[in-house]
Amino acid sequence: MNRPIVCIDARLRPGTSGGVETMIAGLAGALSRLTDGDEEYLFLTYPDTDEWLRPYLGGPARALPVAEGAVRGAGLRRIKGWVERALPGARFL
Repeated sequence: MNRPIVCIDARLRPGTSGGVETMIAGLAGALSRLTDGDEEYLFLTYPDTDEWLRPYLGGPARALPVAEGAVRGAGLRRIKGWVERALPGARFL
């Protein structure tokens, strides 16, 4: 059976988003501590600015760096491709 995958768009520049950055860090920390399911949580980040989020990630939550501007245009199709490469066997419904 395939693991459910949840993608969270955490692509922001540290120090520029105030409460959003704090909320995403809290969400990452909470999801990282979950042990009762088989879900995986992928936080989409910019490759060169994800260090602010990494201390909060662990367990079923991890960063998936994506190039800046890469989601524009093809959107969901590109995200699916990144996830499928990061997690072989991943499937979207």
